[in-house]
Amino acid sequence: FDGKVSFFEHSLNKPSGYQCSNDEFSCDNGQCVASSLRCDGDMACLDNSDEHNCTCLSIEFKCGSGACIHVTKLCDGVKDCPEGSDETNCGNVTDDSCIDFKCVLD
Repeated sequence: FDGKVSFFEHSLNKPSGYQCSNDEFSCDNGQCVASSLRCDGDMACLDNSDEHNCTCLSIEFKCGSGACIHVTKLCDGVKDCPEGSDETNCGNVTDDSCIDFKCVLD
């Protein structure tokens, strides 16, 4: 132990009544993370609350958890959504069966 407080420990051990700054998102567990990390598809809050209740763009898929991922990450063999909903009901999709993010399943 080098005496330094980790980012996660620092962001959770705040004095009572502490509020996140204007450029930070307040996680449900009290942690503060950069607002730019909210709804980016990656867990920034230890409780994953930064990925809940997100409004997705038209080029994004809304995961079961509420996180948004780019549609190009659907059915690519990699679970990008925390619960893996981007890899369900994929069928046999081939590159030549998709036009404008609409795919015909075999």
